[in-house]
Amino acid sequence: MTGTAAEPPISLSYLVLGILLASILLSWRGVVLFTLVSLGGLALMPVVARDTVPSLLAFIGPFSVTALGAGLSLVFMHHRDQVERDRQAELRGNEERLRLALEASRMGTWEWDVGTGAVRWSGRSSPCSLCPRAASVGVTRTIST
Repeated sequence: MTGTAAEPPISLSYLVLGILLASILLSWRGVVLFTLVSLGGLALMPVVARDTVPSLLAFIGPFSVTALGAGLSLVFMHHRDQVERDRQAELRGNEERLRLALEASRMGTWEWDVGTGAVRWSGRSSPCSLCPRAASVGVTRTIST
């Protein structure tokens, strides 16, 4: 079989790889649209390219593989989205617990952008616990002393 082209139905089975790649790169609407275009192209193949199509039965395999691949991709995308929603809900819960703990202990947080030198303090924190917030000192001066 060297030097000969692959059978059209076998080559068309590779459309499922495009659907799997689409499920990674596109939204679920994009995957549905891509699948419908792929399946529509497969359905029109016996009409458009009659000379290359041995029989309509030859397209049942690629058509079913493409449809099954699309179904599995959509199921996996739904599961991936559900896992992400669960992670986001857990993150929001953790942030709320941290906020409550900081509030109960009357503590605060601060962020230091090393590149710009900007320091942001939360409402309850100050550069020095004994200094009022208005008398904040620079981070570089605080670190050097």
